[in-house]
Amino acid sequence: KVSQLNLAHLADVTSRQDFFGTIFGFGHLTVETPGEQDNYEFSVLANANAAAKDVIEAHENFQAALESGRIPTTFQGKPAITVNGPQAPVNIDPDQYRQFLEFQKMQQQAQAPQPSEESQKN
Repeated sequence: KVSQLNLAHLADVTSRQDFFGTIFGFGHLTVETPGEQDNYEFSVLANANAAAKDVIEAHENFQAALESGRIPTTFQGKPAITVNGPQAPVNIDPDQYRQFLEFQKMQQQAQAPQPSEESQKN
């Protein structure tokens, strides 16, 4: 079975580690979806906490891009995340990824300190 999930359709992402997972650096990752869609469960996942943070950050950045109008809300391609089994590789839509990178670049430029007029004269 192949399951797909768009970054816009995430309800919650959680990671759990038991005693041995903490020692050996693995855990359990759950990606919850809204409504009747299946949740995504990843067992014995290396660096589950980091993976959860990455998924949450990608979701937040994607939502911000949608809300700002930088990415159109009409979705015609295939979803950005494809899961095949418990730990399948992620398929990323190249156009969506390019738009996401452009959004991140604009965000970094907006947050970068602007040179003052005095430093430009020197």
